[in-house]
Amino acid sequence: MGFIMLKIKAEIMFTIPNQSYSGRQYPLRPTFNFGKGFLFSGTIKSAYNEYLYGQIYFVDVEFPTIECEAYDCIQHLVKIGMNLVIQIGLRIIGTAKLIDFVYERL
Repeated sequence: MGFIMLKIKAEIMFTIPNQSYSGRQYPLRPTFNFGKGFLFSGTIKSAYNEYLYGQIYFVDVEFPTIECEAYDCIQHLVKIGMNLVIQIGLRIIGTAKLIDFVYERL
């Protein structure tokens, strides 16, 4: 059958003043809030080594936990241009704007 997951291209910005994020500080696998109570951790994939406060970055995000039943529950929410909140636990650390997405078999 194979593995299926949601992948998005997004414009992200971290919004905590005087804070930067890197692979050394965080695993760069924050939670993305899709709304309606749906939060999923996503792995940020990009060429950037560090993300600075207030800067816009274009990245790919993979959601390995969004398979089958989970995707069925959120597919009506996933829309190009939608805004997502980026969180670590309950702490909001940034925002994302969905540019493109694909739900694909790997």
